[in-house]
Amino acid sequence: MAEVLLCCEMLEDEMNLAYRRTGSQIPVEWVDAGLHEYPDKLRAELEKRIPELERDYDTILMGFCLCGNALVGIGGGRARLVAPRFDDCIRMLMCRQAGALPDVDCHCMYFTECWTRHEEFIGAQYRRACEKYGQKKGTKVYKTMLKNYTGLRLVDTGAFPVEKGRAAIQSAAEVLELDYGEVDGSIRILEKLLTHQWDEEFYVLEPGQKFDQMEFLRHPD
Repeated sequence: MAEVLLCCEMLEDEMNLAYRRTGSQIPVEWVDAGLHEYPDKLRAELEKRIPELERDYDTILMGFCLCGNALVGIGGGRARLVAPRFDDCIRMLMCRQAGALPDVDCHCMYFTECWTRHEEFIGAQYRRACEKYGQKKGTKVYKTMLKNYTGLRLVDTGAFPVEKGRAAIQSAAEVLELDYGEVDGSIRILEKLLTHQWDEEFYVLEPGQKFDQMEFLRHPD
């Protein structure tokens, strides 16, 4: 079986740790983290990359979850696709135990350290708004945008120095007047993906099939 991992750069730290822990030698192809915030663009990129990979591989491991419906309708013509059965990567990284859906507060925004290095991180967005419109107007705009949120959370997956992620997210929380907190994460699912432990926590798609939204939203038994 010739296989390859197609993975979002937003998971780079966690996936690299999973490789070290499992000793996996599966080749990896990275997808630009900038597409993470744009599901339609991400879908278009996957639709381009998958046929290219199918020329050499019959199994493509997906370092993506549903990701804002980006995977809906995606499929392989010749290759089997395997993706974690979660609606988003944060929920996947917070799932420390099989069968236990993590408690995610819908009034909080969750990040790993990798998120903070990206230009779409909320702290970076806020700074650009203030540079463009001035501190007063930029702050007003973001407080309005975030009126339904109460906090920012760091997900400690063990794949990065906590102090570095804490500094960026805590700073953003302070300027946006939001609560800061930390939650424990896990790379358990990524390790299972690399070691072929594809049970109910995974969506295995045979050649010719396409990913369906409801299958990602179905809670694994």
